Amino acid sequence: MTEPSPYPAVDALIAKARAAMNTEPRTPGVADDAGAPAAEVTIGAAADGLVNAEVGPDGRVRSLSIDPAMFKRPLADVASAARAAINAALAARSADPDYTPVVDMIRDVQSQVRRDLGAVSSAMAEVAQQIRAARGGNA
Repeated sequence: MTEPSPYPAVDALIAKARAAMNTEPRTPGVADDAGAPAAEVTIGAAADGLVNAEVGPDGRVRSLSIDPAMFKRPLADVASAARAAINAALAARSADPDYTPVVDMIRDVQSQVRRDLGAVSSAMAEVAQQIRAARGGNA
């Protein structure tokens, strides 16, 4: 059994930062339970909508769907349509992802850690002073 953290505020900030950086698949446009914005998923299509691709914010293909009607075509056409759908989804992604929420959370964590470390340092100095006083000032 692990002991509870002496710094629950820092733990909460770290949990928020981890949630903000989470790359688990989410439904496009839907916020998670914590209210964080949904990860951007872009969609591309080819072959008159018979081939569709979804690409996540990390650039990885999340899904590729091919209508069965495509399989009546030559394999080279199917592969070309799949490539075109994936490239269309990649092209639709935002040029620059917005890291502002993550940066803000990291700043909050840094600030909280500074305060907590200051409190720990003060407590240690106080204990050292009490030890010196108990020894008669010769420590």
